Amino acid sequence: MTQKLSRVISSEYNGFQVEHALLKLALKLIEQVQKDTHLMEMPPSSIAVKLTSGSTWKYLWQAQFDKLELKIPLSDPRFKLPSWIVNEPGSYTDHQKIYWIGCILRAAVLGGADCTGTRWKKSNTVTYSGLRSSWYKRRMGMLHSPEALIGEYATVSQWTSELLMHCLQWPGFESSYIRNQVIANIENLNDLKHCIQNRLKQLEELVCQTSNLPTIPSEIYRPEQTRNTFRIVTVQQLQPTSELFKLHGARLESKEARAIHREHLAAICKLTLRTLEAKVKAEESPSKPYCDLIVFPEVSVHPDDEDLLKRLADKTNAIIFAGYVFQDKDDKLVNLARWLIPTYKDGSRQWVIRDQGKEHMTKLENKMGVTPHRPCQHIFEVHGHGEATFKMTGAICYDATDIKLTADLRDKTDLFIVAAYNTDVKTFDNMAAALQWHMYQHVVICNIGEFGGSTIQAPYKQQHEKVISHVHGAGQISINMADIDPHAFTRVTKTYKETKAPPAGFNR
Repeated sequence: MTQKLSRVISSEYNGFQVEHALLKLALKLIEQVQKDTHLMEMPPSSIAVKLTSGSTWKYLWQAQFDKLELKIPLSDPRFKLPSWIVNEPGSYTDHQKIYWIGCILRAAVLGGADCTGTRWKKSNTVTYSGLRSSWYKRRMGMLHSPEALIGEYATVSQWTSELLMHCLQWPGFESSYIRNQVIANIENLNDLKHCIQNRLKQLEELVCQTSNLPTIPSEIYRPEQTRNTFRIVTVQQLQPTSELFKLHGARLESKEARAIHREHLAAICKLTLRTLEAKVKAEESPSKPYCDLIVFPEVSVHPDDEDLLKRLADKTNAIIFAGYVFQDKDDKLVNLARWLIPTYKDGSRQWVIRDQGKEHMTKLENKMGVTPHRPCQHIFEVHGHGEATFKMTGAICYDATDIKLTADLRDKTDLFIVAAYNTDVKTFDNMAAALQWHMYQHVVICNIGEFGGSTIQAPYKQQHEKVISHVHGAGQISINMADIDPHAFTRVTKTYKETKAPPAGFNR
């Protein structure tokens, strides 16, 4: 099957927005320009893509590319090589080829002909969002973050951002912004090819095979800690109640609902901060109230109240995983949970924002017209805690009951987090008790206070150590705190709590 590249990337379901497919396109572009340069400086509208037999456009991230070919050469100044790149008369240098490949890749992930644009949304927060003038000026100062390229449902990682940053360098670019040394050391096409091949191999090893889901790994750099533990807080709030949704609709947009919801969330954030302050005081520590991860329930935060979460994260240095009330996505109602991740460099704080979608709907959600939307599974590799990195991921309520997903994630993560809004507390209690051993890692479930049942569990051998925290009883506000050892079940030398033997087939 042959199709114009411009048509594929401008379609509603642009498969090149998934990192796996984008890197496969990059390898095909490298292969093509190494053989001949007839595609050089051509826009996507001049390039035809052919998939191998058995591959489909629907699952482009799984597809294999047969060939790229030139279709009706067109001139587009946005894909012409700028004068600042090292050149040689009569031939294209590797630096020029790498720049052009970067242009095609950026256009593909953006889904349009202008490779210099962004999808950055306007916000009340003043922040750098790239140059907004003509494409000619935007080439010097392009913003490559996943949020700018795709949005909060980012299906590419910071790794892709750094690759584009390296390919599309402009005069005066500071290479210290690239953390990945392999990318920073790319000097020619062969270096670029080997770098992409290694990354693609890593991505393919992380694919959730049984649930047919691409996994996007992202590296998170936390402030270095002297302790090995990872502090988690589960926030069991009361609002929004099921009655509030019945009265004011799935989006909770009425003035009455917004007033009730925001006031309650503000009080809960204040209570969370006071709880952490009490912990610090009890430990007689001079540090500020510190936390590593704060988890809120499913559909518990309105997007207009995100500022409250960010202020809480700033005061505690915490990563936040919170379920957001139902939102519109491409004119469809969806359920999502948002990761708000503060990152620190050179004394400044930036936000990494990722939305985790939900695939499996409950009967009530089906009645409300909520549509499944889970483009990928995010896994975060956390640096700065103890002797090694560890990996965490999250799911929304009913998705956690999918045994295919949890089986896929078992050998890939060290911490599984579930944001829930669940009436069947007993079932989720049993699920947590089962998953903590079958996945062989810490399992965190944060439920709404209307129903209760928030818990943190881990497969330690001693019965009293398995349940780290658990809140029973309906109609309760509860701020639960626990310091966990994220390396407890992957550490070779067991020097801490005694753990159970791993389940059969555990490969980490």
